[in-house]
Amino acid sequence: MKKKVIVTLSTILAIILLIVAVAFVGLGIALYKGYGVIEGQFLVANDSYMIIDKNNSPIVMSNQSKNEKIFENLSNGDKIVAVIGMIEETYPARTDLHFLIKISDGEYEDLPESTLFGLGELGWIDTPPVTENTIGFSVTPHKSTNTPSGIMFPQIRVINSLEHFNNYINEFDNEFSDERQKYDEKYFTEKSLIVLLLEEGSGSITHTINDLVMSDDGKLYVYIDVNVPETGDCAMAYWHIFIEPNSNMTDKIKDLEWTDVKLVFNRVELGTGELVKVEKDDRMLSLIIPEGWEYATYETLEHKELSELAYTFFIEFWPEGRNEGSILLACDENFGVCGTGLECKEVVIGGHTCSMGIYDNSNAWSFITIDVESDVDYFIWNYAQDSWWNEYGTEAMEILDTLEYR
Repeated sequence: MKKKVIVTLSTILAIILLIVAVAFVGLGIALYKGYGVIEGQFLVANDSYMIIDKNNSPIVMSNQSKNEKIFENLSNGDKIVAVIGMIEETYPARTDLHFLIKISDGEYEDLPESTLFGLGELGWIDTPPVTENTIGFSVTPHKSTNTPSGIMFPQIRVINSLEHFNNYINEFDNEFSDERQKYDEKYFTEKSLIVLLLEEGSGSITHTINDLVMSDDGKLYVYIDVNVPETGDCAMAYWHIFIEPNSNMTDKIKDLEWTDVKLVFNRVELGTGELVKVEKDDRMLSLIIPEGWEYATYETLEHKELSELAYTFFIEFWPEGRNEGSILLACDENFGVCGTGLECKEVVIGGHTCSMGIYDNSNAWSFITIDVESDVDYFIWNYAQDSWWNEYGTEAMEILDTLEYR
């Protein structure tokens, strides 16, 4: 009896290995024939079968394999890898399916809310129960190795006309031939375009736009994940991420200024978190520090960066686990800087008019002085320029936007 069980288990294992081997042989043959491979989530829509790719873009798959039951054991939200032909740039996009492997189980709730909303508006599916401010969208990323000059990162643009679009791409070079054809006069009569310009220290780093949400106060939140592989190249890369909101929100988006568009990286919801408040004599500083960030104050911890200078009143914060640099808010009645190579410009931090100092046309600011009607000079110093600023700088600015003081 014991021997029979062993044989049965061995047979099952052999069958599993055979199935896996056949799957990879099929995948190899498909790749050899020049087909593409895409990973994403499965969705049934209007008797059609879709894959939602990593940019949350839906693609209708037309079964060209010899397996008529290729979709039979799949459920909405399942993670799959598909071998496909060329992708037709429609909405939703379309492609031929030649081979498919299921990676793991999923659920309908795992699918991106904004994509479902967009498909619902077009009648592909029943509109899902999402918030009324969720906006459907599609994404076209464009990676460039050409270095923009004199630009701070990240950049956010809201583009509402062909002229505005041409002005944007002419700032860089003539590599946007596909985008010039796609975003023409007809496009801007129906929609707006949001462009994110990001700088990355490796060309292997990519991005996923998860959601586009209009808040009740009229601000547009772009939820974005930064995908950092375990290994990658060391070549600088610049990403122009073109986000195409669905036309239902065109009127509201056309009224937006770039300051009304907020980036939320890796699902860190800024504006909620721990209120960090320090008070001394008649002075007060406060910030909201969200989950995933650490902080120090003059009351709790020794100053990390400038303990030798012994500021007696400060808040300092940095991304969790990234203590090689920080953003420091402090007061110093004798605060002064070198003027060589310095450019200053007016900015608004937390609703307060401030002056931002940038040295030698750097992509990152060095300091911000806060205008107050007192003898006390508040300032913010950026000690993260050479460490984590490119990755977390937008979140840091969102945290600074919660600043209160007296």
